Amino acid sequence: MQNMINTVLYLRCKKCKEEKPPEVSIEDYARLEIFFSQSQLKIHCLRHDTTLITIDLKADQDVLDKLFSFKNWQAESPVLH
Repeated sequence: MQNMINTVLYLRCKKCKEEKPPEVSIEDYARLEIFFSQSQLKIHCLRHDTTLITIDLKADQDVLDKLFSFKNWQAESPVLH
């Protein structure tokens, strides 16, 4: 990834990293989604249907404010089936 300057943590699904074919980058192989509500942020691996991390946002309003200020992502409401 080109914009990793000052990055202190890069989350990857352990299973994706172990299972990916050698000719494919982890960025191309991984299938992550980020979900957040007023109280939580979750990073979820779609390929393995597992939650990698859950962060309690109620503990820090500054974190929540920063999440809502990001400009380079596409936020979508969940589709309920």
